[in-house]
Amino acid sequence: MTAQHAPQTPPALTAAEAVLDAAHLARAQAVCAQLTRAYLLERTPLGTGRGTDARASSDQLPAEFADLLAALPEAAWAALAAGADISLHRAHTLGTRSFAVLTVLPDLLALAAAAQLRYGRLEYAAGKGMQLGEPLRSRFDGLVCAVPAAWEWKRWKKAVDDIFATLLPTPDRESEAHRGRRVAYWNNGDGTACMQFTGPTVVVAAAYRRYTAWGRAILASQTGVLAEHTPELGAADRIAAEATLDQLRFDLGILSVPRLTLPVQRADGTTAAIAVTMPTSEAWLRGQAAVQVTLPLLTLVGASDLPGHLDDLTPVSAEDARRIAVHAPSMRRILTDPVTGTAVEAMARSYPVPAALRAAIRARWVWCTVPGCSRRAESSDIDHISPFQRAHPERGGLTQLWNLHPLCRRHHNLKTSGVFTVARDDQAGLATAPAGEAVATLGIPGVGGGVRWTFPAAVAGPVAPPGSHIEVEHACQIARLAPPPLAAPPADPSDPAGGADLPSSADPATGADPVTDDPPPF
Repeated sequence: MTAQHAPQTPPALTAAEAVLDAAHLARAQAVCAQLTRAYLLERTPLGTGRGTDARASSDQLPAEFADLLAALPEAAWAALAAGADISLHRAHTLGTRSFAVLTVLPDLLALAAAAQLRYGRLEYAAGKGMQLGEPLRSRFDGLVCAVPAAWEWKRWKKAVDDIFATLLPTPDRESEAHRGRRVAYWNNGDGTACMQFTGPTVVVAAAYRRYTAWGRAILASQTGVLAEHTPELGAADRIAAEATLDQLRFDLGILSVPRLTLPVQRADGTTAAIAVTMPTSEAWLRGQAAVQVTLPLLTLVGASDLPGHLDDLTPVSAEDARRIAVHAPSMRRILTDPVTGTAVEAMARSYPVPAALRAAIRARWVWCTVPGCSRRAESSDIDHISPFQRAHPERGGLTQLWNLHPLCRRHHNLKTSGVFTVARDDQAGLATAPAGEAVATLGIPGVGGGVRWTFPAAVAGPVAPPGSHIEVEHACQIARLAPPPLAAPPADPSDPAGGADLPSSADPATGADPVTDDPPPF
């Protein structure tokens, strides 16, 4: 069971875009040629015409370009850095990306060379593909080629990320993340420096959420919570810290101890500097800094190792997703279309958006729907596409999945003021069969469920929900678990019911039952 899409012609490149992409490819070819010559030159013995014909030793090239780059002398990187007028660090990055672009995904490279795929997308996919070994790399190449190049960047990138997360072996991902945990430091040369923590996704994400929860508690002056471990802080005191959330995250994280000296304005008008210890109670952190994970049902019950993802779309392994789910105080069910992987169902009868419907909208759209906006849906407003009719709800604008989408606050205000306008476009993102006919998916109306924006100037066209390759694969696995249908017995011409047993209340002539059962409660 796979989702097939009718061929979608990518937007024609402008002359400037075509020249730029061709220049990127030519640069990658030049970089690879320079580094390859340096590798062969390093292995040519002295006194044998060294440097005159490096091509004669081309059969000595290693199978993996990573081995070639690792064997290059520092002089080769210095020459590349000088020629490109960049730092050594950037020279290493340029060399790695150039070889990845030209060697990792040959089918995708052919699309880019034919101007059917932008160079930036080839470079991004190649960076993912180089982390896979064969035969997974070839399979990844084919699956990414099948992703329509006409899709906007965010939707295309999510499809590539989903494919990669599905193919990457779980044990390799987890063990590599654990072995590779580290802290990096570098000086920016302008009076600032950076310290970067790299480690398992779940561990780092949980730490970031803790710093965010503590910072927000300070900004909101939640003295009742903060006073739990700080006796000097009174419940009526007000924290007067003049800092942004990012600055507080830095202060909390760089000190490495959840204790921060803060200026406090007391109820009697006096001020004091108090060392406030951050709350660490499990119940409080669960509510303020919880890590939310979405995972397929079969993964939850241990029947599949399809990955899950955090609410910012960061993939997590099946084992980590199950570990988070085991400790979850509650769960919400989100149904997805088996062909596209987009969230379906969920409806409300009033203007406020209930929590279950809000979760479905965020899972469906992922980002603010304005083209190019990367604000995540979880931190965006929920907007009614057709305005809610408070006086006459029956006239439309209902609070339901097909009429709601996430908008960041800035774009929401622009839409409300009339600068932007938006309308539903049920054909946007609609899955199609090879013949171009729409695929029937569970009989759900408006399965495309996209939106079309109108701007003061011509910008992007319709925007569709990104869907999920992981959810499509999950639907396929469920289908494979289903027992095969039983063969129907041959029809008996003398039996009006076709051999079926009729209920006692059925009409013998038609087989109709006058009693209609209530629909199932789900």
